[in-house]
Amino acid sequence: MSYNNQRFRHVMAGVRIAIGFAFCIYGATKLFDPMFFESGFQMALGRASATAADWYYPVIHSLWMHPGVYAVAVGMLESFLGLALLLGLATRPACLIGMVYMLNKIALTWHVAGQGNIAWQILDAHMEHIAIFGLLLLFLVGHAGETWGLGALYHSSAAGRTSLRERPEYKYLFEDEQADRKEDEQKKEERKAPVSKN
Repeated sequence: MSYNNQRFRHVMAGVRIAIGFAFCIYGATKLFDPMFFESGFQMALGRASATAADWYYPVIHSLWMHPGVYAVAVGMLESFLGLALLLGLATRPACLIGMVYMLNKIALTWHVAGQGNIAWQILDAHMEHIAIFGLLLLFLVGHAGETWGLGALYHSSAAGRTSLRERPEYKYLFEDEQADRKEDEQKKEERKAPVSKN
């Protein structure tokens, strides 16, 4: 089976929607769970103070000073990321924010595997965050919100004068249609061509 750019765009959009749905659940769970505000966030900070990178301790201290504010901020941030990815709206700014968020989570759990572990054990402990970071980077550079998302509507209205079909940067979205049209034209030409008689 040959490579199909349109098929890849559909797969990337499906993964984007799945990741967005997961972030929506994370954010909603934090925003609407009283236990998270009462003790959950502070318990997470307690674990982070034991596993965070040494250079990240000033941030941990700032979080300790205002736990309620940051608990709401984390829930709203994850909800924003989820909605942006789910709807395909403002996907690139959301992915950029999400990548910074993932780097922060890596810094918070820097020594989660324990001090003195070999490199692969530390890498294994961070693989979840690295994988999400990689997916967000792919969505960022791949304009993932423009397939099955509201990003396509935004870009077409911003263009004003031209439709997506007429803009070269969106040519890949209509490759299959153009191939089908060429195939139909070739069949018409073959029908019109005179049949040679022996």
